[in-house]
Amino acid sequence: MSRIDIRDIPIVHEEEDYLNIEKYADALTRFIVTSDTPITISLQGEWGSGKSSLMNIIKKKLCDNDNDEKFEAIWINTWELYLQGEEKDIIEHLSYLILKEINRIAKSKNIILEKEFDDIFSSFKRYFFKTSDIIMSMTGADEEARRQALGMFNQGEHTYVSQIRNKIAKVIDILVHADNSLSKKGFVFFIDDLDRIQPSFAIKVLEVLKNLFVIENCVFVLAVDYEVILKGLKAKYGEDLDESDKTYRSYFDKLIQLPFVMPISKYNINTYVMKVLYDIGYFEENHGPSNRYQAYVIKTILLTVGKNPRVIKRLMNAVKLSKIFDDSNERLLCNDGMKLANLIFVCMQMAYPKMYDVFEQNIHYKTWTKEQEDMVYDETFNRCRLAQQQQFLELIFEVFEYDENINKKALEKIIALSVLTNMSYNVEDDPLMYNGQEYNLSSETQSKQGSTLIDMIELSKGIKVLDVGCGNGKTTLELYSKNSSIYIDAFDLSLSQIKVAKKNQDELGVPEAQVHFYQKNAITIDYEKKYDLIFSNATLHWVTEAKEMYGKLFKALKPQGKLAVHQGGFRSYYGLHKVVLQAIHNLNFDRYFENWEYPIYYPTSDEMEHMLLEIGYEHVRVISHVTDGKEHSNLIDNFKNASLLPYLNRLPDVASRDNLTTEYYDLCTSQEIDTYTHRLYIFAKRGA
Repeated sequence: MSRIDIRDIPIVHEEEDYLNIEKYADALTRFIVTSDTPITISLQGEWGSGKSSLMNIIKKKLCDNDNDEKFEAIWINTWELYLQGEEKDIIEHLSYLILKEINRIAKSKNIILEKEFDDIFSSFKRYFFKTSDIIMSMTGADEEARRQALGMFNQGEHTYVSQIRNKIAKVIDILVHADNSLSKKGFVFFIDDLDRIQPSFAIKVLEVLKNLFVIENCVFVLAVDYEVILKGLKAKYGEDLDESDKTYRSYFDKLIQLPFVMPISKYNINTYVMKVLYDIGYFEENHGPSNRYQAYVIKTILLTVGKNPRVIKRLMNAVKLSKIFDDSNERLLCNDGMKLANLIFVCMQMAYPKMYDVFEQNIHYKTWTKEQEDMVYDETFNRCRLAQQQQFLELIFEVFEYDENINKKALEKIIALSVLTNMSYNVEDDPLMYNGQEYNLSSETQSKQGSTLIDMIELSKGIKVLDVGCGNGKTTLELYSKNSSIYIDAFDLSLSQIKVAKKNQDELGVPEAQVHFYQKNAITIDYEKKYDLIFSNATLHWVTEAKEMYGKLFKALKPQGKLAVHQGGFRSYYGLHKVVLQAIHNLNFDRYFENWEYPIYYPTSDEMEHMLLEIGYEHVRVISHVTDGKEHSNLIDNFKNASLLPYLNRLPDVASRDNLTTEYYDLCTSQEIDTYTHRLYIFAKRGA
């Protein structure tokens, strides 16, 4: 079987450009070459829209040639920078990294400017507090010195900024105009992955660029989602949109001279999709599907996952896996009609999980009950998405009803193929989800944190409580023991956790009429004004759609209902994550994690407070609790049974997962581990 690169990585060469974004790169390249400097260009678009790929092509056209229009390229990956240190250190880290790259390029051309760079670093040394070994060996600075250093980025302290900026500009001018082999056009700084980092962190990156590097012969190309910048600005300047919207846009406009919006709606995915399907062996290129089938394939994708390149790659990987599995088993995908049916179910499972659940329950759509018909549509979608959902369902009925190549009796087996990549987690004994028995034996950390939360709330007589992510039920039952007159609905995503919770309930003799455990995915709740208290311990940081999740909890509260949540905070367990990354590298597993983002929502206390107020909560109080983690004797085991799972999910087989787990334990026992812990205890109320 021939192979095509459908990994989640940006394209590097123009010949890989099947979406034809090179024409946009050509225009942006000419714009840069013919414009005065300094200038900053933003490539704006949603996650996975092709920003990094476009930057790669621009870099190749601008910097990988030997003509008079060549620029020197410096590539800064802000996600990697984000992982290297704490948010408060971004000014030092980014400034030093940019200068280090300029110096590296100069030295590569045998241009020695030690005196000039030493002068700049000395200026930094006067104002920057030492944060790590990689920051200019700055010693002897106290907190007051640090305050003064960071104050240089505030209004009234621009003298310091100007002095340093002028020194940097002098070095750039020498490099560009002296008789050497460096580019005479200057430097292009490609700043990637701004939309992968915390919004407040992204704002600090932009402020460093604005204050220090607005210099002649310098061009900045930023890959950014404007919504991320907007969140950071809201956190910094406030949430009053009526008064501040113009302020936010004005701030962004001062930084960006040319905003370029990624043209996803203009992407022609037809050629790309069919080429991938041929190359992975899903369709036979020499006896390819008819134009009618090709049209159905493209329409299916457009009505479900859309044109986002990253999402399409995920879809193609899922389709490829289903084909490989089928080739080794029943060979159901024996003609183009059955292959189309399989593609339909995989797309449905990714885009419309409620619809998928109904088909999985009853593939015979003509016999659906009224309840099943109502469940097909996800009413949380906007009007446009609902219309696409309706069109997709009509396409399904048309294909399944009239295509003679589809064996309707085999459709139940076809939909089973898509379960291999199902994200709805309906598989009862999924080994990569929480193992209830193991978690029950090693959940001391979460139990302690839950007890802390319980101690901070009052329970009125007879109230109705929702426990979101109850796990093994120990904390739920502890909550009940505080006031046995309350009624608790408690759910968890993992069925094995629910089984353990019910066992713990039986052992304590707690009646099911008072505490009801059941399985559910938190993001799918649709309760309305039902609960007096919503309680959650060590769960909601796993829901990356945080605003949507907390919005649904708000709707589920009765008027005057209360919210009490414990979840992870900014950079919690950072040291343990570093151990896992080291283990991944030691095992040569890096390829499984390229351009992957750990699925977690770890906000600062300010970010959490602003989000809750924006949703409509009142009396918001967020307590930030930071420790060295030493109070939790089983933290390494607890991390393995929870936080390690997303890493294990990336690996292809059981042996690889076992190897990573073993290497993680070996590293934890062979070196001093930073167990920094940051937890948020969150309290809020719904108004009358």
